[in-house]
Amino acid sequence: MSRITSFDIVAPRGSAAQLVRAVAEHLVAADRARLLRALDTGVEQLMGREARNDYDSRLDCDLCLTFLFPPDEPLRVFQSESQFAGDADAAAGRVAVECSWSGLDFGEYFVKFHATSFIWDICNLFFVSSSVLDSFIDIAKQTPGATLARYDDVLGRHDLIWRAPDAAAYALSCPRAAEASRTDQICWEILDAIA
Repeated sequence: MSRITSFDIVAPRGSAAQLVRAVAEHLVAADRARLLRALDTGVEQLMGREARNDYDSRLDCDLCLTFLFPPDEPLRVFQSESQFAGDADAAAGRVAVECSWSGLDFGEYFVKFHATSFIWDICNLFFVSSSVLDSFIDIAKQTPGATLARYDDVLGRHDLIWRAPDAAAYALSCPRAAEASRTDQICWEILDAIA
């Protein structure tokens, strides 16, 4: 059985740089460096402009990012049994999880970051590891006005994980136009689903 799971962070467009920096804190050194290097040239179209590695060269905008998480029992099992466990970050004592397809999409009002897995081992971690969950909550908390949701295609829905106190007020202040960008439409769909 296949499964697709993702963490989606929806935030005000003006929070994009903070969001990218927060994500970078949870990446292996090489991914962190290439993301921050691209950020130095401006946040617009960051993922599409970023230099690609062998894994993500075939995709238009998503990057294959390796996240680092503090170890908990599910991550220890993953590290010992999965071929998708990368080299541990020994200095920080974190477990590397390869490859979450990640993207940053811009609308007129919102920016949306997603980390998606199509690999059963990683999808399972997205649900059972409190460390993985806490890390994505940390990313959202560092991003002004952010909302964090987790999507599971088996359940066919987004579930609210965390929302900044000012997130709902910002969303309500944005006009919903029929001609809104595709990204804004997707962000509204996520926010409506978890309301």
